[in-house]
Formats: sequence, structure tokens, C-alpha cells
Amino acid sequence: MAGTGIDGGLDGGSPGSGSPIGINPGFVPRPPPPDTDFADLVALMDGTVQAVLGDGAVTYRPGVQGVDPVQVAGTFDASYKLVSSGGDEAGVETVTPAVFLQLADLPTDPMIDSPTLVIRGLTYKVTGRHPDDFGSILLTLRQVI
Repeated sequence: MAGTGIDGGLDGGSPGSGSPIGINPGFVPRPPPPDTDFADLVALMDGTVQAVLGDGAVTYRPGVQGVDPVQVAGTFDASYKLVSSGGDEAGVETVTPAVFLQLADLPTDPMIDSPTLVIRGLTYKVTGRHPDDFGSILLTLRQVI
């Protein structure tokens, strides 16, 4: 299934190259009540995207002593395009693994923790944290060898 990665398939992705492999064809989202506020709609949309396109279990191992690892739902992209701009200078584009998670699913705050994640049998350290205002976070990753 080409072009269904976390970046919308702009990279022409295919399974194993950033596109999800765990698509759930039986999932049918329910429409929200008409009086749902915007933040709740975004959270509902994020959860629906993860249910349909998510890879399933991600093992989140907190860097904090005494906090147990948990299995959480995540959407993984092995070739996420991270663009950084240098102000007036031209931007720099880097391709890196990334995972999209719901903050409510995590036992620690990844903004202040240094977790390790296991995804598809590979172990990753967090190299960047990109939260949104609606309870989700995109973590850019580096594989631990």
C-alpha cells in the first residue's frame, strides 16, 4: 500500500519503508456529538488515525527508576522527514524514524524523561520531542545498536 506513511505518503512510502503495516480494515469510527469542542475533536481524530493506521504495540520504557515499561498504541514512520529552518537560511531536511503517541497513554512525560522505545523488534532512543496542543507527541528517534 504505497503512500500511507505518517507523512501522508508524500515520500511515496510502502510497507516497511515508513508506511503502516497494521491497517485495521474492520475499524469504523463513530461520529462525535455535535457539541464536541475542537480539542476533543482533534483527540478523537488522533485516536481514530492510530486505530486505523497504527502499527499496534510500542514498548515505552521510561528512563525514570521504578516506573515499569508499558505497551502503547503508536504510529511509526521509519522514514519521517524532519525539516528545520535556520531563520533566513535555507532549511535542512533529515530523514529519521519517528513515532506518534498519545501523551495520556504514557507513564512519564517524554518532554522531561529519556525513554527507550521498542518498535518492530528494534530499540530506539528519543532524539527530538514535538508535542502538539491536543495531547499527542511526535518523537523522533535513533536506533540503538
